[in-house]
Amino acid sequence: CAFNMPAKIFTVVGCVVFFIGAIMYGVGWGQAGAIADNRLLVNGQRTFTVTLDH
Repeated sequence: CAFNMPAKIFTVVGCVVFFIGAIMYGVGWGQAGAIADNRLLVNGQRTFTVTLDH
């Protein structure tokens, strides 16, 4: 089993990174939507730009 240890570590780390990425992706879209709604209310316009930091 010791020979498969690196593969298991990479699998666990990959899953953790994937879940964190999925959470950050959801939070990012939520914030983008909130920013878009705020700009829509403030400017009263349909056209607005949303910048996402990755």
